[in-house]
Amino acid sequence: MRIILLAFSVLMLGLSLPSMAQNKKEKVDYDAENLYNGRRGNIRYQKLIDNVVFRFKKRDAIIYADSAYYYRQEGEMECYGKVRIVENDSINITSKKLVYRTQERLARLREEVVYTDGEMILYTDFLDYNTSSKSAHYFNGGNIVDGQNNLDSDRGTYYPNQNKMIFVGNVVLTNPDYIMETDSLVYNTITKEAITFGFTKSTSKDGMTLETDHGMIYDASSEESYVEEGQVETDSYLVTGDDMKYNRGTDSYSVIGNVFMLSKKDSVIVTGEEAYYDKATGYTKVWGSPVMKKLMEADTFYMSADTLVAIDNEAQQENKMLAYHDVLIWKSDLQGIADSLCYDMADSMIYLYEDPLLWAQNTNQIEADSISLLMANNTLDKMFLKRNSFIIMEDTLKNYNQIKGREMIAYFEGQNISMVDVNGNSESNYYALKQDNTLHGLNHTLCSNMKIFFEDNEPVNVRFYVQPEASFYPPHTIEPEIEKLSGFNWRIEEKPTKADVLAPRLAKIDSLMLDSLSIEKPATPILLNLEEKESLEKEIPKGEEMQTIPMEQ
Repeated sequence: MRIILLAFSVLMLGLSLPSMAQNKKEKVDYDAENLYNGRRGNIRYQKLIDNVVFRFKKRDAIIYADSAYYYRQEGEMECYGKVRIVENDSINITSKKLVYRTQERLARLREEVVYTDGEMILYTDFLDYNTSSKSAHYFNGGNIVDGQNNLDSDRGTYYPNQNKMIFVGNVVLTNPDYIMETDSLVYNTITKEAITFGFTKSTSKDGMTLETDHGMIYDASSEESYVEEGQVETDSYLVTGDDMKYNRGTDSYSVIGNVFMLSKKDSVIVTGEEAYYDKATGYTKVWGSPVMKKLMEADTFYMSADTLVAIDNEAQQENKMLAYHDVLIWKSDLQGIADSLCYDMADSMIYLYEDPLLWAQNTNQIEADSISLLMANNTLDKMFLKRNSFIIMEDTLKNYNQIKGREMIAYFEGQNISMVDVNGNSESNYYALKQDNTLHGLNHTLCSNMKIFFEDNEPVNVRFYVQPEASFYPPHTIEPEIEKLSGFNWRIEEKPTKADVLAPRLAKIDSLMLDSLSIEKPATPILLNLEEKESLEKEIPKGEEMQTIPMEQ
């Protein structure tokens, strides 16, 4: 982008040649193989044919043509055929027509205009240059090519006094690394800042697109793009937000405000207020009330925390979602809390750490030092409880059936618990009921291991292994000290609702985030209203065809 725009500025400066004629007294030498005098009414002219040459000695510039009309008194010239301008042995411009009239201070080049300066070439059929304002315009289509870049637009203008270049209408910039499409583009030759207006889309060579309806600011020196209400999309993900900054050099972006991130392959949506993504590492961080949503069959799994981190690195075969500090999860049949969580999508495993607590089927409380969930076909298949495992199940009479042990494995069928294996230091309290409404007694068991079978989330059969010790207490003998196993803690008031998971969180300042991820908005506003947009388009004249005298051979 910077190469093309700088080259184009050189192009426009090179068109200063016609301004030599605005001073009628300036010496212009000319020659041709055939020279004829003519008159149209009171206007005298000279007709030059074959090997026409105009030399401007003070400007070190030459115009070549097959034929020309030269109006000496009016200070006008019209050149035809193979028109060529050579200036300072570095600029070469060719066209089929060239007209310069000092009264208008306007040089007009028409038909197959080609400007060459080193590797940079401009192609257009209509190029005007105003020698008074030093502004230059092309219209009805133009194409700029250099060694790496190609820019097309309907119209273009250059204001050297304002250090400003404008391209309007179907602007397409093609680079080996990306293609940018927009309605209008403004470039500052001093700050090296490019601003687009209206719809803008940048497509990288790997297929990633950066898109907005409200224009973009691009800093060529830092390779940073800034957009409002933009989106980034690849084959695997989609990201949208209010303010977005993309660094092409590091291939990373920051987003602030109404962040929406979709992982297409995992069917995962993450929302929040701020986000950062680094493509090289596949690292994404979202904070500011972040929420993850994952579709699981006909249900949706929700998770929130202070911070969510996603790692999707194919080279290292990592595909994980990390959540830390005050994790809340909600599914219609499963709710939970923890300090931190890891969702390994490659292995379909969810790991909960530091005081994790789950509720299955609303009344089954599950806790352990660490809990792991194995998902199969987007449904819960197994649950692994390690160290200090404890399950509490509330029955219809508000009694608490309890199972504890060193480790447990809970098996699920559909949305229901089907079996629980308890391994090491097993202990249970089970209240026997008659027809779900009359207490028959309390069964207390100690053993090494046990296996419990469930139907409709209710225990229906228990197997005890390695020297079980069982006791049965009729209702009138059940004392408070045997009602609850050691470590019992019914924490149903901590069970999160869906509203709790989706609720905004108080902002927590993370200095590392602020230092590396905050977006400083450019001073230049980029959202245009309709009036400003129309004003920009009026800056570029649409141009007009020249009225010339047919050349008589």
